[in-house]
Amino acid sequence: MITNIVDRYVNIVKEEFKYYSKLILGKNFNTEIFNNYLENYIEARYYNFVEDANARTFRVKMINVIENIKEELYSKGIYKEEILILQCDIFKNLLTFDNVSAVQSEETSLKKLQEIYEKSNKDNNFRNKFIEKNVYYENAKNELKEKYKSKIFNVKYKKIAENIYTLNLGYNIKFSKIYSKDFLDTAFSNGVTNEDKLQVEYSILSSDILNDIIEHNFKKKYIVELAETLLEKTKKIKGILNILNSPAIQEKVSFSITYKNFSKYKSEISKFMKLGYKFSLYLDETFKVNFTNIERLNMFEFVIVDINLDNYSEIMKNKKMIKNLIEK
Repeated sequence: MITNIVDRYVNIVKEEFKYYSKLILGKNFNTEIFNNYLENYIEARYYNFVEDANARTFRVKMINVIENIKEELYSKGIYKEEILILQCDIFKNLLTFDNVSAVQSEETSLKKLQEIYEKSNKDNNFRNKFIEKNVYYENAKNELKEKYKSKIFNVKYKKIAENIYTLNLGYNIKFSKIYSKDFLDTAFSNGVTNEDKLQVEYSILSSDILNDIIEHNFKKKYIVELAETLLEKTKKIKGILNILNSPAIQEKVSFSITYKNFSKYKSEISKFMKLGYKFSLYLDETFKVNFTNIERLNMFEFVIVDINLDNYSEIMKNKKMIKNLIEK
């Protein structure tokens, strides 16, 4: 069962694009051709797996991706060129409805899609059918995003480097005056309460990441807390991490771990890394500066060093060997 918001949102988009393509192409709809376009489109649009250094804008990048699919399928010589072109044009005009293109208006895209529709269909019911389903899918997306919002909790982001943020879960709960703020902060940061609050924190973060992706912002990275106690609870940690179990989210999120805890839970962390999860390392007084340890640092997404650390100067002598080093 998919529990992360990005893959659930993508599934809605997949269903939506399939409906539009079948509606427009009618008897000319080809499942193999459509699936090839869709798979490559999703990987470029939502997972950012496709690089295009020559594309000036995200829209141009996506058009290039769609055109390249057409050329690749045509080169195989097994598909009708006319259907390849029509499916290509459908995807290019659906960009407007998938928050990609602000250059072409929805009305212009709708008219072009109707022209394609009229090549395979004799009736003039396209516009009403399209708009009705477009409203349906937009509501489905908005309802999904609402499920990941919270009126009680909120996440505050702190920028620690260019496009890199840490986060902290805040709450809008009124407690008795007998509880001090320090007491409440401590209560939320320890034991089972700390583990459970991560479910809320990760859910809100994943929703914000989806918004980043929708706005084509793939540069932001987030470093999040991972309760040490969870590393000893195999079933519970898998359930919580499923909230972030999407290639799109994993690319943008890393779990903070101290060097001391990394040494203690090296085996468990290695297993999660193999599953695609990333970790960022906070160096502490237990870190011994030697060639092997310095080289090992490059397995982490970011390495964070406190300028007040006793061996800070010794670590910085090896700065060129450490990728993504952040001084704090």
